[in-house]
Amino acid sequence: MIKGLYEAHLPVSNLVNSIKFYKKLDLEMAYQNDKVAFFWLEKGKSWLGLWETNQVEIPYHPSIRHVALQIDIDDMTSAKDWLNRKGMAMVKWFLVYGIWGKIYKIIVDLNRNKKGVNI
Repeated sequence: MIKGLYEAHLPVSNLVNSIKFYKKLDLEMAYQNDKVAFFWLEKGKSWLGLWETNQVEIPYHPSIRHVALQIDIDDMTSAKDWLNRKGMAMVKWFLVYGIWGKIYKIIVDLNRNKKGVNI
């Protein structure tokens, strides 16, 4: 019955800056108003909702505000350069070993100047 994830939602403190960030990742805008924006992850199949709110300052935990975007394993070697060309940085986090072998989890540092170790 369940075929996949249709949507995920994230709280953001600045919708305009968040929209710029996801556009840099080449995601297509599906809908926008003054407090919410939706980006297609897979057009017609799944999207990411960004909701502007003042309730974003909570301690981080992976079970809160966590979205992992899928890329082809062949693109892993060029991901760092691709993000750097877009003015973004990657931070080392951890490795995930799945049924397909070694998969590297990439965390994009949204607060590039505040935290993170560039790799």
